[in-house]
Amino acid sequence: MPVADSEDNHEHFTRLLLESEPAMLRSIQVAVPHRADARAIMQETAVALWRQFDTYDSSRPFYQLGHGLCPN
Repeated sequence: MPVADSEDNHEHFTRLLLESEPAMLRSIQVAVPHRADARAIMQETAVALWRQFDTYDSSRPFYQLGHGLCPN
């Protein structure tokens, strides 16, 4: 079920991102060894996640949504 309350979306997204970011960043760093480049990709991933957040199914782990955007 999508997260519906637009007033709380930003806070909810921020919490989920902060919880998932370390694992997503590790996945990126496997493919991109330079730390600055990996951080830049993580930032772009966060922007893409925010743009897709209205379609996020809260019954599934947030990390899966992010992992689909990170390089494998």
